[in-house]
Amino acid sequence: MNRASIRCFSLVLWLGIAIPGLALSPEVPLKWATLEQWEAIRNYPGGGTYCIFQSRDGYLWFGTEKGLIRYDGIDFEQFNNRTTEVFRVNDVMDIEETSDGSFWVATQDGLIRNQGGRFRRYGTGDGLPHNDIRQLIVDNRGVLWVGTRGGLCRLEGQHFKAIVLSDVDLKSPIYDMIVRPAGGLWVVTGRGLFLWVDGHARLIQRRNSRFSPTCICVDANDNLWIGTISGVFRLPPEGRTVEFVPDFGSSIVNAVFLDSEDVFWVATERQGIFRRWKEKVEKMEEKDGLLSSNLTSIFEDREGSIWLGSIQGLGRFRDTTFTSLGKKNGLPHSIAFCVAATGDGSVWAGTPKGLGWIQPNGSVQTLFGGKVVLSLYPLSGYELLVGTESSGMFSLEWRHGKETHQCLVSGIRKIYAIEKGQNGIIWIGTLQGLYQLKGGKLGPFGESAGLQRVSIRSVVRVKDVIWVGTADGLYRIKGDEIRAFHKKDGLASNFVFCVLPSTDGTLWIGTDQGISRFRDGDFKTLGLRDGLPSDSVYEIVPDENGQFWMNTADGIALISRKILNQAMNKKRKAVFRLFGMADGLPDREGMGGTSPAGCRDTSGRVWFPTPKGLAVVNPDQVLENTVPPPVVVEDVRVDGHPVAISAPLQLKPGWRRLSIQYAGLSYLIPSRNQYRVMLEGFDRDFETTQKREVAYTNLDPGDYRFLLYAANNDGVWSKVPASFSFTVLTPWWRTIWFLAFLLVFTGVMMNMLAKGMSRVWFMVKQWRSSHVFGKYRILDTLGRGGMGTVYRAVSKEGKEVVALKVMDSEVKDESAQKRFLREGKLGQKIDHPNIVRIYDSGQASGRLFYAMEFCQGISLRERMEEGLSLRAALAIAVVLCDALHYLHEKGIVHRDVKPENTMILEKPDFQLVDEVDDPVELARSNVKLLDLGLARLSDATTLTRTGLIAGTIMYVPPENLGGKKQAPFSVDYYAVGIMVYEMVTGITPYTGEDMAELMYAVLYRTPATPKSVEPRVPEPVSNFIMRLIAKDPDLRLIEYGAIRKGFLKLLDEL
Repeated sequence: MNRASIRCFSLVLWLGIAIPGLALSPEVPLKWATLEQWEAIRNYPGGGTYCIFQSRDGYLWFGTEKGLIRYDGIDFEQFNNRTTEVFRVNDVMDIEETSDGSFWVATQDGLIRNQGGRFRRYGTGDGLPHNDIRQLIVDNRGVLWVGTRGGLCRLEGQHFKAIVLSDVDLKSPIYDMIVRPAGGLWVVTGRGLFLWVDGHARLIQRRNSRFSPTCICVDANDNLWIGTISGVFRLPPEGRTVEFVPDFGSSIVNAVFLDSEDVFWVATERQGIFRRWKEKVEKMEEKDGLLSSNLTSIFEDREGSIWLGSIQGLGRFRDTTFTSLGKKNGLPHSIAFCVAATGDGSVWAGTPKGLGWIQPNGSVQTLFGGKVVLSLYPLSGYELLVGTESSGMFSLEWRHGKETHQCLVSGIRKIYAIEKGQNGIIWIGTLQGLYQLKGGKLGPFGESAGLQRVSIRSVVRVKDVIWVGTADGLYRIKGDEIRAFHKKDGLASNFVFCVLPSTDGTLWIGTDQGISRFRDGDFKTLGLRDGLPSDSVYEIVPDENGQFWMNTADGIALISRKILNQAMNKKRKAVFRLFGMADGLPDREGMGGTSPAGCRDTSGRVWFPTPKGLAVVNPDQVLENTVPPPVVVEDVRVDGHPVAISAPLQLKPGWRRLSIQYAGLSYLIPSRNQYRVMLEGFDRDFETTQKREVAYTNLDPGDYRFLLYAANNDGVWSKVPASFSFTVLTPWWRTIWFLAFLLVFTGVMMNMLAKGMSRVWFMVKQWRSSHVFGKYRILDTLGRGGMGTVYRAVSKEGKEVVALKVMDSEVKDESAQKRFLREGKLGQKIDHPNIVRIYDSGQASGRLFYAMEFCQGISLRERMEEGLSLRAALAIAVVLCDALHYLHEKGIVHRDVKPENTMILEKPDFQLVDEVDDPVELARSNVKLLDLGLARLSDATTLTRTGLIAGTIMYVPPENLGGKKQAPFSVDYYAVGIMVYEMVTGITPYTGEDMAELMYAVLYRTPATPKSVEPRVPEPVSNFIMRLIAKDPDLRLIEYGAIRKGFLKLLDEL
């Protein structure tokens, strides 16, 4: 079961690279390390996982009870007896790869070989001692060795030759094998431990009741580590007797492994995983968060992650910039309100269930159990002040293993901040104001300045000055003088979370609308539009490298102080690095409003509280993935049918769509991988994307070459591209021989068949007219309507693809023609990312046209039929309101807003709208409002005559149908309200069998509330929608600002 665990060293040799500094850090406690796990509920199809392997092309492979699994960082692909004929059983016990490119799979009923995409099964008829294959290994000479239930063999040519290790037991089962660095093989059999050297086998240690080996590995000093059914043994390089190693218990050992950091791992059957580094042994099992304590295999990939196979599924320890501590690590509660460090190396965490004490040795203890700890202040290396929600303030001392505490203040609630001032004064910030503890007496402070009517969030002393951050500004206290600073004075916001003084006298202030710098009496402010990744900054912690670490509402942000100062001076834009859950944070949000919301300990590590525990980072060890990812083309299809690219690919005339799927095989944070793709012969330059598929249609005949690069999560690009070439064959009617034949035929028949030639010329013109319109080359037809046709076209220069709307020549109505031209000219003035743009308009070949932005997607109506979440519906509504507001500011009323005129682009990231922090921003990159011309073209029920306002009846306000006047722009917002009603309920608010009945319903019937139609719709959402579509215009919401604010508030409350 341990065979796959030693492959990472061979992989490094195969790839010809080293892995400097990229490995799971042994300095991070095992239970703190980032652990990701896959099982059936996470779409892992394997179940029990016996072995793990990484092939030369970079794929990860898992041998499981349900077959062979290939993983590319996003998708799992399964090979078993349902998908691949050669698999007789599904249990895959080991995987290996030989220098000729063959891929070998050991199963319990034969050995499977894949070479060049062709599978073949080997059995006893090919020389194997037994069909139950247990182990595979490639030795230093590239020879494949196979361990079976009935003995050992090796591949010689196309046949297997049996190897006899012992005359006493010719068919002893093979449990494990490993290459001996000095030459030969170590082999574990049913008889014991053997050494095979120069064609001879020697029994090193016989199996007995005390020593029953199962697996082996060799360290850098040639020590042989042996897992057994009763623990781990070691055989020194020149030793003859194995020695028991008591560090790993006495459970059955399934795998032993040495990683690239010389860290020794032991996977057991009942006690989970052990890790030993520099004589320190750690243990982790199911109760600590593993899927199962029964582990089967260990493996290190080329990026340093440690993979674990278990009977329940698959796990991975990966190095991340942040590590986290939560309740499972001993904290009193998963929520951490505040964190502070003391001079003895301890770190303290305030939680809803007490004070967590992380001691220098890593152990965690709980003090003040049951108390809600909101604030902390270190007085010395062994003394701490503790502020609580309802129990007052305590002093805590600990010396020589003994802790004592004393209540200093009682009777005040919600202590958010504590600071020690001069002359022994203790300043206490609470929900209800600022207090002083002086000489043992507690009293309010700053009543005349309003400090008793405001929530205090931060108190900081700078020499003889006390700075107080509150929910109503920043206050400076010097003696009896109190001065307040507010937003009108240059502060980013009146709500101040934190104040950080610098040695040069500068103050850095975190607020709920950005950060401010106060220097020499002057404020400079930085917000979202200046590069700040989050508006709320809870704490700013400086490290020893001149960098600021910021606890924000959207993660942890990092920036150098130099760059931040330059941004404040408007010399350059601030460039932050934002860390999230993929970087090891336990939650996507930080925790703020209590003090301190971040600290630096004596070793330089920076700590932050979060809603799911503590996050800690070593600023000197910010992870950077320097390994360029292998890049592979996974699948190529022509009109949906897979094709091989190993041989020259030719696309025959009549093909319609060529799709290419690919992957960059970097596994640390695969969601951040990027790609550069280019089709030589078609594209002029590379396109950078995160999509893993590209498609081409209507390529001209010729030779093409597809090129692909990939970048890992830190933007390191692959050095060598994946590529393949193909040819688009010329159709017979465009070949030289056909054109020559046509010319000869025309010349011979010219005098005899003048009429026939005229006919041929007419056909040629018809063919050309269907492919060329003015300066545009038509690619295909997108749709037809009562007044014209929309084509997908490209300019003759081939610069970009457009949607070309052409009015039918049969349309003679002058007013329709003028309206068509007016729409084209008007559309060219519109430039908004969520409105389809019009690039060009005019007349060609006697027909009016205009060229629009080409977007691939489906209408909102089609997307609604598939189902939309409430979060997605509200985000789409905000984007539509923003786009309509842009039109309104230009004096344009759309008049035909409806789901059919709203497009959702074909982008896979829209599926993440319920997971991202900002659904509106994601919707903004996925929603397009179609222009007036195309909207009318695709809808036959549009009302444009007899005095009725343009727009489908369902989306027209009642007063418009009744001929009454209203605010010119409110018709569009009313339509948005109707659309939101449909999106959240799945039905329209009004129904009717014909136009008259529908019009009557809009005018006189009261629609059911969304809540009554769909009980899952929250009451506030239902009420807000009803205000948008109120029949009485005076009761209806028609102001853009109020509507947008309402939608955003509803999104925040979800």
